[in-house]
Amino acid sequence: HYFGTTPKELGLEASLFLASKIANPLAAPQGDELTRMEAVYLRVNGQLFRSGLITDAQREAARAAWSR
Repeated sequence: HYFGTTPKELGLEASLFLASKIANPLAAPQGDELTRMEAVYLRVNGQLFRSGLITDAQREAARAAWSR
């Protein structure tokens, strides 16, 4: 369990974060890995929006969550 919940109960931001961490989920991201994670997170977020699976508001909230 990541984030103290089951996969089915994960929210959009947590799901995007985990998708971006697939290469090394246990390591703390830094440097190039953090840059790669951000690119994946934002790309998948955009793909979900373009495919109609999330709303524009959800997309923007996820983008804002990354920058926190």
